[in-house]
Amino acid sequence: MLSWLDINCGDAFDRLTSTATASRAINEYFARKFGADHPSARRRYAQGDIVTSVVKTKRGKTIVVNYDMQLPRPYDNRWMVQGTLGVYNEQGSLLYLEGVSPKYHEWESFGPYQTEYDHRLWKSLPKDLEARGHGGTDYLELEQFVQAVRRQTQTPIDVYDSAAMCSIIALSEMSIARGSAPVECPDFTRGRWPARKPTFAVDPDYVPKI
Repeated sequence: MLSWLDINCGDAFDRLTSTATASRAINEYFARKFGADHPSARRRYAQGDIVTSVVKTKRGKTIVVNYDMQLPRPYDNRWMVQGTLGVYNEQGSLLYLEGVSPKYHEWESFGPYQTEYDHRLWKSLPKDLEARGHGGTDYLELEQFVQAVRRQTQTPIDVYDSAAMCSIIALSEMSIARGSAPVECPDFTRGRWPARKPTFAVDPDYVPKI
């Protein structure tokens, strides 16, 4: 999401609010697994079953993060990104582009777009990516990191991005403790985010056709 929304390079986190449900699933799990009298089944946990965090950026975007790791459910990342001219839904591999999609306000398959606009990084990687963790992204991250170290260049995700991503955990805890009150997000770039340029997966020779 950081790279999609130009966080720390044109935009930045501003404020965050988090809300947590009651904590029931962990106790239920241990009770089923080890019995109702097991210490872990009787312990009180602070972690809510589902935590919903909303981050507002300096430029007026919003990011909704659902932490949902306690309750039983099928695997589903529920990725979606939406803007003024379209929306992408990762779960169904669907998208809609205003003025481009053939049917007005109807989903179409993302597959043809992925084939046509696939990034050069994916095209240059081994063919057995599916077996290399998270659809190949684990390999890609490590490969990019190693190349940056070898060339003594900046890693694609720098220390400012890493700090911003990790801060969501502590900020969420703070907001929940304050009754879901908004908390201010720290600016790890010290005011440099408007002028910093994006670097992750940027190809200077690539010109989009849309």
